[in-house]
Amino acid sequence: MTDASLAPAVLESTGKTPPVPWPVIEACGLPEIGARLSGFSVRIDPQLSRPFAVAPGNVTIRPDRAATVTGAALILREAIELGEKGITEAAWADRILAHATAVVFGATGLAGRAESAACAAFSPLSADAAEIIALHDRIGSAGSAATARSAGSAATARDLAERIARFLRERDESADECPPGEIERAARALPFSPPAEVLIASGGDSRQSVDWFSGCNSYGVSPSPTPWTALFGSCTASSPTVRAFDAAAGLRRRLIDAALADDIEAMVSTYTAAMRTTLLTALGVTAPVEVVFTPSGTDAELVPLLIALSEGEPVHSVVVGQHEIGSGGVYAAAGRHFCDRLPSGEAGQAGAPVGGLDSSAVVTSVVDVRGDDGQMLRPQHLEELIEEAIDAYPGYRSLVHVVEGSKTGIRLPRHETVRAWRQRYGDRLDVVVDAAQMRVDQHTAAAHVRDGHIVIVTGSKFFGGPPFSGAVIIPAHLAARLASGRQLPAGVAGYLRRSDVPASLPDLHAVAKPGMNAGLLLRWEAALAEMRSFHNASPEIRDEVLRVLASGLRRIVEETPWVSLVESPYTAIPDPDRRGLDDLPTIFTFLAIGADGRPITMEQAKVVHRLLSQDLRDIVPVNEPVLRRTFQLGQPVRILRRGDAWLAGLRLAVGAPTVSEIVFDHTRGRVWTERLERTLADSADALRKLGLILEHLDLEQTADTDGGSPRCLA
Repeated sequence: MTDASLAPAVLESTGKTPPVPWPVIEACGLPEIGARLSGFSVRIDPQLSRPFAVAPGNVTIRPDRAATVTGAALILREAIELGEKGITEAAWADRILAHATAVVFGATGLAGRAESAACAAFSPLSADAAEIIALHDRIGSAGSAATARSAGSAATARDLAERIARFLRERDESADECPPGEIERAARALPFSPPAEVLIASGGDSRQSVDWFSGCNSYGVSPSPTPWTALFGSCTASSPTVRAFDAAAGLRRRLIDAALADDIEAMVSTYTAAMRTTLLTALGVTAPVEVVFTPSGTDAELVPLLIALSEGEPVHSVVVGQHEIGSGGVYAAAGRHFCDRLPSGEAGQAGAPVGGLDSSAVVTSVVDVRGDDGQMLRPQHLEELIEEAIDAYPGYRSLVHVVEGSKTGIRLPRHETVRAWRQRYGDRLDVVVDAAQMRVDQHTAAAHVRDGHIVIVTGSKFFGGPPFSGAVIIPAHLAARLASGRQLPAGVAGYLRRSDVPASLPDLHAVAKPGMNAGLLLRWEAALAEMRSFHNASPEIRDEVLRVLASGLRRIVEETPWVSLVESPYTAIPDPDRRGLDDLPTIFTFLAIGADGRPITMEQAKVVHRLLSQDLRDIVPVNEPVLRRTFQLGQPVRILRRGDAWLAGLRLAVGAPTVSEIVFDHTRGRVWTERLERTLADSADALRKLGLILEHLDLEQTADTDGGSPRCLA
């Protein structure tokens, strides 16, 4: 069952009982519930002594415990958690965990319904949802007692488990108390009990935080699938597909089972090793390397810096295209915090050095890829500027950043130039390749590794996994620097867990925080599911789909009078077009032209970006069906200054899930060409809605009210 229209087919009563209450029908239609009800019939029985009962293929609810939509949804969520395991007579630990899942679901997935009284009526533990969620950051690997802090957190988990058990015994009129052993089992698994969408949004910095009333993070992206939204924002972030989300939810279940069996550390060690192998296979990397998982592509910048510093010399970090990479990239490349909350859950201060790092040993130069007119610099000119920056610090080891696909698709400096620098500067030059967009062919990633370059990748851009998931691929000869016995900054623990770092990198492993980052593992599991799907199509098919998409998207942008394409070397369409992923444009950046005939500013573009993801039928005073549709586009990116304001480009981007949808998803059309045309029609609708926003809404006033309701133009 996937929506409320199917409810009459699966909701049953015995004929001797009242009809199914409407709150149960509506609760079954909620995306968070309906998507999980496949294979279940939901029945009503007022004679139940408990709020619900679970049997194979059935969930039976006592109607007086489902008098509100929130109340019904909470009962269904708890029942589903048990039903998915095929449990009829559940062990106490399973019952405790299922109730914890529902409690957290009430505080997160149902927060937008604002029915706090229904949550409180469901469970006295509803006020402790935040405490259950916080267990992820506090102990990471359940049951770890390596430090006093983790031991205290384990005590908190036991206390929560005991309180839930006491409540369940009373609510369900259980004859026996929960055995102490079941309390211990539940406490070990409690950090993994929050719903998958909550865990996916855990273990990251403040950018990862979700406003559960809207269901989105600061990028306007949900940690749950939103199949009703057309996804063209993979250059920034995407809501996960159903395929990706199901993979993450499956890993969550395996983590719970391993924790219940007191086997979590062995399970995570084996699983992360397999994930590293899968990632390298997807990238075509066969050379000896090490892989460090990081909470985001921006966090990943810390690892190459530590590798450069491990030689005992001061480091000059040369950052290319500060406005074309992650917003915190310049800070991160200098070993400084870039958010006010770290992935460990601890507080940080943007601009402050990572704890224990000698900031005097790091200097940073920034080389922009665009001139003051917004035009991309000639490659030779940009490379000359980078050389000047390197030569300006002759006593420093240089760490040069190569951008292999920027926010607008730029790839600079060129490979042949970087190889010449390696010859010229020798061992005093380290190279890190920012391939976070992941818009590269397999052979390109492998070539960078063979050339001895550190490569930063993500699963959350082109491959469409949930934001944020980063990884650093380190060639073996550079990885040896992290096994030399050098003491690394203790502040690394704010970013990395030991499960993220192979034991073969002992220096880095030693300073990482004990335990695991379950949120990061779930995000990578989702991304790897998309990588597998993408690679299930042959390279020839993938490239052909991308070529037709590229020419179609360019045509649509060119034919839309209220946008102006920002050109790059990749946006022109040759005839014939035989390009592959390395050279094809999968990001189309454009300036939006406002009602005054001028390109809109960065602040106005942020408003437009937000409005495109909302139903505007009640705001824009025209009868246009496209206003109800929702679209995710790439976040605005600075293009050029005009006076005191930045003009910003919005971005239409396609990623691996788009290709998989066109190749494999027969619900979108009979043949792949029909499915592709439907994707192009979605992009045209996105620009049509953009035009209505530009024509009818006062973007300046809306920007000034910091996200308030937009006002129509007179």
